[in-house]
Parts: sequence; structure tokens; C-alpha cells
Amino acid sequence: MKIDIKENDLKSTHRALKPKPSTGSPPRDVIIAFVRESTKERILREVRQIEDLNYNGSRVYLYPDLAAETIKQRFTLRSVCKKLAENGFKYTSGFAMVLLFV
Repeated sequence: MKIDIKENDLKSTHRALKPKPSTGSPPRDVIIAFVRESTKERILREVRQIEDLNYNGSRVYLYPDLAAETIKQRFTLRSVCKKLAENGFKYTSGFAMVLLFV
């Protein structure tokens, strides 16, 4: 599957502002700001359809921008989410902080 992104869809792109990782460590996150929210939503929707998104053999993960408080709340549920996945449950987290699983 090819995702169509044009240069004029992007407002800005840059690496996360943290120290450069050592050799063999995962690279820093790339922050992308889109001109239109609808473009961002379309791309996130299309990426969810790709089972194994990778670049040069490395897995790529895309996440929407989240408030710091939401990130903290999700972090507290990480062990629960890991157990759900280990036991075959599919889960998603909703806004602002809801954990749904089936």
C-alpha cells in the first residue's frame, strides 16, 4: 500500500529534541506537523491498514500528538495493555483516557 503525501501537505518536520542516540539504538522520533487536520487523520487511518509498516527493515510506529497528561495516563496502563496483548485481546485507548478491549 502506498500512502500519498505531498510536500505541501507538511507544515514542518523535525527530530525530537533529545540527545542523538548511540550506535545501534533506535533513532529519535520524527515530529510531523500537517497543514490540515484532515490530511493527518487520513494518513493515520491509512497507516492502520498496514500490518507491518517498516523503513529499511525497522518497524515504524505512528502516533497522533497527545497532551502530556494523556501520555502520563496511558503510561500508567502500559502493564495492563501488555497483559491484554499477551492474552490475545485487542485493545485501543480513546480520548481523553478510556481503555477499550474485546
